[in-house]
Amino acid sequence: MATFAGIEYKDRVLEPSAGTGNLLRAIVDAEPTASVHAVEINRALCDALPASLLAAGEALCQDFLTCTTEQLGHFNRIVMNPPFADGADVKHIKHALHFLERDGRLVALCAAGPGSRRSCGPWPRPGKSCQKIHSPARGPAFGQH
Repeated sequence: MATFAGIEYKDRVLEPSAGTGNLLRAIVDAEPTASVHAVEINRALCDALPASLLAAGEALCQDFLTCTTEQLGHFNRIVMNPPFADGADVKHIKHALHFLERDGRLVALCAAGPGSRRSCGPWPRPGKSCQKIHSPARGPAFGQH
């Protein structure tokens, strides 16, 4: 996912459901100069995120759906594996679009159900496109750029 995101030198990158930090590690491995910002709702998981992964960024312990662009700003890249229960993945992905810069790219895992498939259509904003990449092992991933 981090490779597909095309993270470049000194990009600002958001991981809005950081969990145990696996995607953060992949982001930093893909581009060590990236300024990585993480959001995680679970206090224990947030506190356990390695500071080395956030050297040029920050971690915020909060429900991502309550975050604002005033708090976090905008990002060149967003890489995310949102929660899936009760369609939360689609809600999180749509909310993440508010944080994406005009020429940015969002890469997300989402459920392979019909609701997720229907939801891809209206996501692109003016000047954006949505590309669905399907992985049989993981389901669809959508690249917004």
